[in-house]
Amino acid sequence: KDDTKETTASPQVESSPKKEISYEELSSLLQSMLKEQDKLSKGYDILLVYEKATNFYINLLKLSFSSTDSLKKLSSSSFLTFITKNYDKYVNNDEKLIIVSYLLDNLSTQDYYLKNFLAKVLGFISAKEFPNCYESFIKILLNKLNSNNASNMNENEIDTILRILICVLKECDDSCAIITCDVL
Repeated sequence: KDDTKETTASPQVESSPKKEISYEELSSLLQSMLKEQDKLSKGYDILLVYEKATNFYINLLKLSFSSTDSLKKLSSSSFLTFITKNYDKYVNNDEKLIIVSYLLDNLSTQDYYLKNFLAKVLGFISAKEFPNCYESFIKILLNKLNSNNASNMNENEIDTILRILICVLKECDDSCAIITCDVL
């Protein structure tokens, strides 16, 4: 009886780390996890095989903006889990730039869930990348506002940027932040 339980309860997971994973492969893997409850419960362990793979973080981020709610939520929660644990370890500088650029390009999202996701991720990244001078990150956000021309800004972008600023201050653990006039 015990042997049968082991084979049916655990999904087939490859144990050797992968060198690269495409968007399609990752999407297929996550969709299979959503369909099979035993895979979903072992999701983190299944994805560990891919965490060092090229494009893992970028493709997981892109899947977070997918049209399917269940896939969006699984990929974004997985992305947050992996990025907070392994940002400095497995995400190289080129990938970091791509991630930040992708997030900043999606500021106009109308999806409430994605606005909070953007804010959490960018708040976390600002604390990691600008630990002693997060004002530089705030300058980047303000420049993004200026480059979009304030008259062309929509409520969604402004709302998302305000959420990001709140998360930046929260992640930087600065309850009484002082932003110099140079930033503004």
